[in-house]
Amino acid sequence: MNEAFTALTPLFSLFADGYYRLEERELYPTDGNGHFFWAVGNEKQPNPATTGQWIADVDYHYQSGEPCFLLPGQPPSRFNPQRAGYYRDKPESHALAWYMNDSWLCVLLDGHHKATAAALEGRPVKTWVISQPVAMTCYETRQQYLRFYDGAVMTARAWKQPSFSAASP
Repeated sequence: MNEAFTALTPLFSLFADGYYRLEERELYPTDGNGHFFWAVGNEKQPNPATTGQWIADVDYHYQSGEPCFLLPGQPPSRFNPQRAGYYRDKPESHALAWYMNDSWLCVLLDGHHKATAAALEGRPVKTWVISQPVAMTCYETRQQYLRFYDGAVMTARAWKQPSFSAASP
């Protein structure tokens, strides 16, 4: 994790001030709707992975998404079969993705050939995922806080200066 954080520091310097998290996840090289991630077309189609869901159990509750599936950050015309073949026997190589809040989707920033190799091998792709919290206010107390997709929160008292944290699974 520390090596990845150090290697990605030049990228982080381009981000707007704020709070971010970097974590290692295993993501599936599909669009969350059963299609290969690079097969996403330009036509709008319903996709259940684009939003959280209400779960009807004893009492209804909302389950927001978490990083799980991939969308391409570059067109299929960039595909190089030899490069994908190179990664087929390298399951430890990592891609890089940006998590889209309140969904199950991440945009692949780097590692399209790694994700393709993972799909060909029938396995998830190891991915460094960057996420940002959502600013929220408690209705009853009016307390403001930042909430990450997994429920981790930072209260307004903890907001000293913007930071980037690294999390392990």
